[in-house]
Amino acid sequence: MVLKALLREEELALVTEMLEYRNNLSRRLLNRLSELAGQPVDLARFAPSFRAGWEEWRKRAEQREEASFAVFLSAIYAEVEGTVLPDC
Repeated sequence: MVLKALLREEELALVTEMLEYRNNLSRRLLNRLSELAGQPVDLARFAPSFRAGWEEWRKRAEQREEASFAVFLSAIYAEVEGTVLPDC
């Protein structure tokens, strides 16, 4: 019973943090939409890019919003020719 309660608390904390991370990505992508419009992107890289950004989010306490977004952008645009990433 105690174990179930602890796992439930951890699950809720993780879900809350994941929503915060997703909202950060969404907000930053929308803010840079005009800069990113027309840039080629490989959507097959979305899952590994999302994961890379998430890992950065989890290990950073300060400036995690900027750092995780920069990692996400770098990963999703990796190996796409002619891409010039905007400054994060």
